[in-house]
Amino acid sequence: MTTTAHRNFPDADSVAIFDHYHVIAERLRRERVRLASATAKNDIIFRTMQVASAERELEQELVFLENSGIDVSLYRMTDKELLKELGV
Repeated sequence: MTTTAHRNFPDADSVAIFDHYHVIAERLRRERVRLASATAKNDIIFRTMQVASAERELEQELVFLENSGIDVSLYRMTDKELLKELGV
């Protein structure tokens, strides 16, 4: 027997598709925290490069997901756009 998931609640397979995206997003979050707390010039340079690398990787993951036919429009929205879409 197959059940159909409610459209607002993705099934386990579709959630797993975004696992790699979320790992990269978490890495980016941690690198931004590290950059914000960096004080040494070399550390700031290194952390800036790490943030840029994670941002590029995150964008590449979105492109990969889009090319796989997955709607990633919500992931591309800014906070302001998302709040507007939600009617807040």
